[in-house]
Amino acid sequence: MFPGDANDHRIGDATPEEFSNALVDKTKEESLQPLELSDAPPRVDADFNDKLIDDTRSASNNVEQRTEDSLLEEEFSLLRIQNGRSNLLRLPPEALVEIAVAYRAEILGCCAGYDCTSHDEGWTEHARARLLEILKLSQIFSYLRGIYLDTPRLWSYIELSWSPTIIQLFTERSRSRPLSLILMARDSDTYLRRSANEFDSMVDFNVSFLTINMQRIQNLQISIFTRGIDVLKLWEGLKNMPAPQLKKFTFDVALNLPSRVLPLQDLFSNCAPKLSKLKVCLASCREFQPTSFTALVSLALTIRGNGALSNIWDVLSQTPLLKRLELSGDRVRRQTKENPPVHRVLTVTLSSCRAVRLHFQPEEIAYLFSVLEFPALIDLMVTSEAYEADDVTIVSIFSPNHFPPILKSMVSSTVELNLEIHDNMTGFMVPLRPVSHDPDECPHPFTVIRERSYVRTEECKLVFLYCVFQELKIKPETLYLDGWNPDDEYTSFEEDEGETTPDTDNMDIQEKKPKRVATFTRSIWNAILSGCPSVTTMDLHRTLPLWPFIEALDQPTINCPSLTQLNISIHPDDFDLQSFDRMLENRKSRDAEIEEVEVDISKLDY
Repeated sequence: MFPGDANDHRIGDATPEEFSNALVDKTKEESLQPLELSDAPPRVDADFNDKLIDDTRSASNNVEQRTEDSLLEEEFSLLRIQNGRSNLLRLPPEALVEIAVAYRAEILGCCAGYDCTSHDEGWTEHARARLLEILKLSQIFSYLRGIYLDTPRLWSYIELSWSPTIIQLFTERSRSRPLSLILMARDSDTYLRRSANEFDSMVDFNVSFLTINMQRIQNLQISIFTRGIDVLKLWEGLKNMPAPQLKKFTFDVALNLPSRVLPLQDLFSNCAPKLSKLKVCLASCREFQPTSFTALVSLALTIRGNGALSNIWDVLSQTPLLKRLELSGDRVRRQTKENPPVHRVLTVTLSSCRAVRLHFQPEEIAYLFSVLEFPALIDLMVTSEAYEADDVTIVSIFSPNHFPPILKSMVSSTVELNLEIHDNMTGFMVPLRPVSHDPDECPHPFTVIRERSYVRTEECKLVFLYCVFQELKIKPETLYLDGWNPDDEYTSFEEDEGETTPDTDNMDIQEKKPKRVATFTRSIWNAILSGCPSVTTMDLHRTLPLWPFIEALDQPTINCPSLTQLNISIHPDDFDLQSFDRMLENRKSRDAEIEEVEVDISKLDY
């Protein structure tokens, strides 16, 4: 491959590696040729030859590296040319920023409600994954990188579980823009893989970072549902910091994590004039003066113990602009029931409040509605728990002395009713269609009242049905009846009572069927159907057993005389087609024909 060789004409086609090997071979060949004594130079020793070969190989490697670098540069040059022709570059920088913001919002929106418990990875790994997705914005190509790095808006979202270096980097890139800080610590095995010192260091850094940057924070959301993090230390570190820019604050924790309640007294040193949404779990409202929170329109508090209710009146009397209110007890079932606070003579009127969520015992809910008025209310959810009093009477939210009178005017005129009757829970939902309302505040206004009961469940269900059809006088035209309890997924497989089906291919394997609880007794069905004289459409889902329903509709004294459309979704093992067809024929002969019937006997969801 050298001049004079037979294949001299191919030297231009040789690769750097072929050129290097040929050069080494040529050197060896010439060093072994005999020399004439007349003009022979001094003899060259073997060490010199080896050095010559090494130098030649090194020179060849340098040529190869320069060639590769040249090719990479050409490739990058072509890539820059292609990127320069991208349709993205035809857009103005403002549009490119909006695309990046939408991309980031999609990433954060998909991950905002993630559940780590169904994955091997923990919440810290999820936070790191979101970080990598955000960083991709600056890794597309140089022109976009320059725009995005120069846009503080794209770096103002920070997760407090990221490393301190990353948090500081985002803080610097966001410049003086208001910050949104998030800490979402879900229950997982992460705390087993991290030492207590790591969690303590994270809390210490977070408190220090908040102390320095609280003047810039616009949104602070802390949700802790895992062990290992000192909740009280974090709360005490941030609660007294003035927050002049803060608009949304959430401190949501698992009920068993703090060793004591979280005091709201002197929250943010009473300096948070822009705060519009406040949510604190396990809060103590004692001496809480929210008067300085003049922009507060949404308040959500979880309080511990009945005694805490006595402070709610004072708090709400200082928040006249509230549009949304959520109050909840700590959901701890106590052996002894405390009496609710003594009723005040005066009531607090929240004239702007349109959405209310309450979760307390029946007496506490009755007390709250006795001291609070909501003239603009269009969206209500109440959750309670029935229990047996010392005199063995049932204390229920659906009993006349506990049911809020305001509900009667809200639901009595409805034509659509959704009943939920499970093994240990009853409830109803009524959609509301007010003449005018803000769809952003309440996109689907409704009233929902739910109550759990772990004692004398059938009696509680009958009290519930009497309240719906007799006290509230609801006369629906459309009835949705749901007997599927989400808790059944965890309790339907019983060791002793569950049926088993042998596997014919492998007798060692048996398929266990769900245990279906007979919730809808004859008394329950009679109470439902007797209250539905105007129902034209009925939709039943997993209402077990169904035979009392078929029997009630087949009576000579017609139940549900207006019923013309019936939809049923049920397990095939719980459906008697013969008796069902006989009921349809009998009703037709009695001029009470059900004209449209749809039965779904799929095994799905059972």
